[in-house]
Amino acid sequence: ISKIVVHPKNSDIIWVASQGPLWSRGGERGVFKSVDGGKTWKAPTIAPHGYRSCVEYLSKKDLLSVGINGVDYSFNGGRSWQWISKEGFNVCRIAKIGKAIYLAGNNGKIAKITWH
Repeated sequence: ISKIVVHPKNSDIIWVASQGPLWSRGGERGVFKSVDGGKTWKAPTIAPHGYRSCVEYLSKKDLLSVGINGVDYSFNGGRSWQWISKEGFNVCRIAKIGKAIYLAGNNGKIAKITWH
């Protein structure tokens, strides 16, 4: 597991970015959601594209996930994901003030997304 995000107002809701096996096929790879404090996990109906190293909670319905295979966005609390960029990043973080989301990748690569 690369990243764990707990809902800020309901600790029973959790998302994890799972990298799965690093050097082989198979396994559970993507972003998964629990609504019972981690007892059970649900895969999305449309998964993020490829390896995901980070997931960030933006609002009740909005999540962002990044990895070496690109950037995905969920508009429905993680039930499905839309590929919005093929540009790879390792981490993402929403700013504490404002609507900026910062992404960082290899070799000092940095990006900023303004979220509405």
